[in-house]
Amino acid sequence: MAFFMLCSTFLFAQDGVLDTSFGTNGYVIVNGASFGKSSLQADGKIIYLQSNKFRRLNANGTPDTTFGVAGAITVVQPGIYYDSFTVANNQITLITKALYDIYTMGRYNFDGTVDATLGTAGAGYLTIDLGDDIQAHVVSKALADNRLYIAGSSDTAFGSYDDFYAKRFNADGTVDSNFNNFANNLGINIGYTSIGYPTDEYLSDIDLKSTGSVIISGVSAFHESTSTQTSYYKATFALISSINNAQPIKVQQNYQSYGAAKSDIGIDQDDNIYLLGGQMYIGSVATPVNVIQKFNASGQQVNSFGNSSVLTVSLTIDATTQADFRKIMIQPDGKILLAGMTAKTNALVDYTALILARYLPDGTLDATFGTNGYVLHDIAHPNTTANHNELTEMSASADYSSIYISGHNQENAIVLKFGNISMTPLVAPEFTPIAPICSGQTLADLPTTSNNAVTGTWAPAISNTATTEYTFTPAAGAHASVTTMTITVNQPTASTLAAEACDSYTLNGTTYTSSGTYTQVSTNALGCDHTTTLNLTIENAVPITGQSTQTLVVGATIADIIVSPSTVVWYASAADAAGQNNPLSATTALVNSATYYAVSSSALGCISTPFPVTVSVTLGNVAFDDTAFSLYPNPSSDFITVGYSQSIDKVSFINMLGQEVLAKSLNSNTGKIDVSALPSGTYFVKAYSGNLAKTLKLVKN
Repeated sequence: MAFFMLCSTFLFAQDGVLDTSFGTNGYVIVNGASFGKSSLQADGKIIYLQSNKFRRLNANGTPDTTFGVAGAITVVQPGIYYDSFTVANNQITLITKALYDIYTMGRYNFDGTVDATLGTAGAGYLTIDLGDDIQAHVVSKALADNRLYIAGSSDTAFGSYDDFYAKRFNADGTVDSNFNNFANNLGINIGYTSIGYPTDEYLSDIDLKSTGSVIISGVSAFHESTSTQTSYYKATFALISSINNAQPIKVQQNYQSYGAAKSDIGIDQDDNIYLLGGQMYIGSVATPVNVIQKFNASGQQVNSFGNSSVLTVSLTIDATTQADFRKIMIQPDGKILLAGMTAKTNALVDYTALILARYLPDGTLDATFGTNGYVLHDIAHPNTTANHNELTEMSASADYSSIYISGHNQENAIVLKFGNISMTPLVAPEFTPIAPICSGQTLADLPTTSNNAVTGTWAPAISNTATTEYTFTPAAGAHASVTTMTITVNQPTASTLAAEACDSYTLNGTTYTSSGTYTQVSTNALGCDHTTTLNLTIENAVPITGQSTQTLVVGATIADIIVSPSTVVWYASAADAAGQNNPLSATTALVNSATYYAVSSSALGCISTPFPVTVSVTLGNVAFDDTAFSLYPNPSSDFITVGYSQSIDKVSFINMLGQEVLAKSLNSNTGKIDVSALPSGTYFVKAYSGNLAKTLKLVKN
């Protein structure tokens, strides 16, 4: 019966749950116990070797019928033992061993054909030269260019395996001499026991570091004396640089035991090396012990790990069952994945289930994985009352979001896929950007579910008055990243404009004709309100008043023409007046019947409409002798006195409109005139004496 510690209905609530999208309830049963090595491709497809055929599972666990011929590639090269295969460039390279330690390299295309460039006559395989060095089963590791590392245990004339050995082969099966020129001397003798007897080495695996260095791992065995066949074992590995002539680094795990040992290597992102060793059984009695030792990239012990670099891991399933781990992998976050079998301790070896567990770097079980840190599975065995599960492989996707283990019993083989959601790249919540708004406009609450279905909450509270960055925090268990969204709130703008104008001023199409403060609201470049405050001063030129025809005596000048205001500029033509060209001097003599044009201006230079005056110059009145004429006080509020060397006939008062408002007959050289009744202002006072006339300005207070 099956031991499912987690049920598929959890739907990846945590790591270590069977991925129900794969096969049936997360696993694929391969009928028949014959199940060799497997290889996980980057696209999630799995190539495995069963009997003499390669087959492939799709990423969902269904058989890939497009692979090879009718879903299978048949091995054609000779050999009894299928030692190792690797996959690169849509090709499979298989190493087989025949009797008398003859090794063959064959290469197969994914369409089921052989690689005709390998071997003679397009056979697709050839015998490779391992010499008399590697005489045990071998392991291999492929490079992207189809070069191949092959490692094994070397054989002495006495049939024992006294060291490790490695070679690198070119794609055509020839030895790559660039991999350590002393290839014939690459045997790595682990050494002698403390009592002087040589050890035997048995290879387990070959690994490549990111730097290109090669790691060969296995176990060492030695006899306790010359008279007994009892053996001790310890896990070990050798680190070989890929640089020419580099010497290997040899490391032996400090743990040793009486009984069968195991060995596997895990490498983390920093190229630290984790050596899994320990004991499997003594004789035929299960006595599992699991030991992990950590080394840095150079092969030196990391004493901060465990107890002086050694961590003993013991997992008790029940009172009589313990875990016997055989494979190790290190997640990018440093957590340790272990896979193996469970065994009844101190009983005949019979592995009751496959086991996958995860440990924290300090050696404690990671309770977030499976149930309390591990999952179990007993491979179906409907026709056998007792079962014997054997782990074949453990692998993971590139990001460790999926973990695979495979194994077999006497009846069936199996591939299981587990979700590892904590290693899945966090989903980035996606939201539709919010367009900028203007301060004060309505702003709806942000959606609590993203476009890609991630739920969560936003902070801080929404604001429609200031640009704010909001943070979206996914709900617990959402496995999504925190994201932010900035909503731009554009502000209204304002400006103040001071302007002075004559008569009128136009701003943005609006014309103003009087002074004052005005406001206009428009739209700024950001689409928000812009308020313009206009402080406006409007000036109008003083309009000119007076009589359009005036009679003056011979000798009169421009200054004698009476208009209001008196501070005007005269021009001889309408064109000159309009263009303010050729102004006339105040002493310009008047010409009879001529028309003169007066223009007034304000402090801002505002120009009035030209005022025409046509003059009639008569012969009667000539000018007074200015030195003999007087008028005082000026200004005056009540009385003025006028005087001349001759008798003054009459004095006339004319306002700025050219109207006579007061006249007084004197018939005397002097006279006092009451002007108190006149309104305050400026007046022209014109005095007559016989044929003489004189005009002066009077300011009435």
